[in-house]
Amino acid sequence: MSTAVAVVALVAAALLSVAAAGLLLQARALRARAEVLESRIDALVPGPPVPPDLAATLGTGQRRVLAVEILNPVELAASKIPAARLLGAVRPALLTKVVYDQAAKQVVDQLELEGVLADVQVHAAR
Repeated sequence: MSTAVAVVALVAAALLSVAAAGLLLQARALRARAEVLESRIDALVPGPPVPPDLAATLGTGQRRVLAVEILNPVELAASKIPAARLLGAVRPALLTKVVYDQAAKQVVDQLELEGVLADVQVHAAR
């Protein structure tokens, strides 16, 4: 009787192995199909429209761009340099330009530390 149990167990193990292999193949096929569908979805669903002031620089196609707007340039500058608040009251556009240029430099430096090659530019609306 123990031989019969061993044979049944061996047959069951073989059937389970075949079923597992079949499931693995199906999972791989589904993963490949999902990747194809994701790429088709990306082609169908465009990202948000490019602001007009950047359209000439960016062009069209599949490019991805991060845009950062500093909402408190005067306060930010004043937190680093107390005299910046006075400059912000007199020449806010100049102070904002300095803040953006410094922020762009800091972003480049940090990205380089992470091994990221990036083109960081400051764009201003006209």
